[in-house]
Amino acid sequence: MNNLLISISPLALSLILISSRRASIANAGLIGAATALLLTWRNIDDANVLFILGRGLWIAWLAVSIILTGLIFQRLALKANPDAFKPSASASDQRKQSFTAIFLLGVFVESASGFGLGAVAAVSVLSAQGIASVRLAALALLSLSLVPWGALAIGTTIAAELTGTSLSMLGVESTFLSVPVLIAALALFWLWAPGPRSFIAMLREAGNVAALLGILWAANAAGFVDIAGILAAGTLFAFTGAYDRLKGRAPLDAGVFGAFALFIVAIRIIPGITELLRSLWIIEFTEDLPAFAPFAHPSFWLIVFGLGYAYWKSVPIFETIQISGRAFRAAYVPVAVTIGFVVLGQGISALGAQKEAVLLLGEISGSQSVYFGPIFAALAGWLTGSNAAAHGMLAEFQAALGAAIGENPIHTLAIQNVVASAYTMLSPMRIALVATALGLIGKEAEILRLLTPFAVVVLIIAWAATALT
Repeated sequence: MNNLLISISPLALSLILISSRRASIANAGLIGAATALLLTWRNIDDANVLFILGRGLWIAWLAVSIILTGLIFQRLALKANPDAFKPSASASDQRKQSFTAIFLLGVFVESASGFGLGAVAAVSVLSAQGIASVRLAALALLSLSLVPWGALAIGTTIAAELTGTSLSMLGVESTFLSVPVLIAALALFWLWAPGPRSFIAMLREAGNVAALLGILWAANAAGFVDIAGILAAGTLFAFTGAYDRLKGRAPLDAGVFGAFALFIVAIRIIPGITELLRSLWIIEFTEDLPAFAPFAHPSFWLIVFGLGYAYWKSVPIFETIQISGRAFRAAYVPVAVTIGFVVLGQGISALGAQKEAVLLLGEISGSQSVYFGPIFAALAGWLTGSNAAAHGMLAEFQAALGAAIGENPIHTLAIQNVVASAYTMLSPMRIALVATALGLIGKEAEILRLLTPFAVVVLIIAWAATALT
């Protein structure tokens, strides 16, 4: 018991700091990480603290590289084209446009860029219809229902790397679990969507969601987990745009985000291109961790496309530098959250926290201990607002929890992935992002209340999946 208390004390400290508002989420994670490393140095003979730190930083870098370059790309793209995502005034089908904005454009942009921009894209379309309400804010946040594939699936990738799990298998399992989650999001859309409701419209929307999930499953099964969200939402978004043009309607436009996504898909699926780019430069930390190939990594191309688009749109060089600097500073919170909690996870893992906690839960509740997993995942996603950070804390624990009761660890890891990701949309930072975009500052609690049924349903789905596996 003493060993467990020591092992989990850094995580407990971080959670206490966050809940008491004594420190920001980012600083609480960094304090917890430093505490975990200190305890490792003091309590484990011959512990290589620098190696544990380096390992955590390397794993975190997989996400941090996307965060930094993704935010720069976002800022430059939106500066170069301030009207990005805004629909044409000629658009008349309000309900159809709302569905496209949330489940196709929003998911597509979130998959290509991440960090809540999918919700911002959805807000841009919905608010152009002359609506500004807490219901609209909740609708926009539903575009984050497929966050396991957000920002090129960096969170899912980190969960797989931390646990030595097949990324493709984790993607497929996460897709199966996302089916009822996306159905719950669609049900809320049917309740709240603007415009007239009809059986034909609902049937069309259900068909689009089914197609979205089908393409998502196929992409994950084929091993294209990082671009699965782009392929699924992007394909349907492109078909919807083509149909609108055929009918003489102005389609929604993803702009440079679409061009970037097409390029990333091309270098991933055209044989030989990724291998060629990887061969130009590969950086390794250890053999059991993934290498980093800068020219084959999306982070490099996010910068190239961001700078290239700003230049093409005649954004002055000095202004481009200023925007990039502001984006770099704005990245402090998500970068610090990711680094802090991933290093924290590595530190408490070295202290044996996962093993001790699993043993204690087993003694208390036996095989029922696995039902605590979804609760922990939900708290981690809600507190950090980042599935990468949530996995840094809990991925190894969830895998160990499943293995301890003889369950395939990939099932508990998929539950961790989907639940933590879904709860990021309820995090204070995501709700504040949408509230600010809509001028609803001070209404955050009302937005959260509207989404509470969705949060409850996600937990019920996770518990049901636990019982059935």
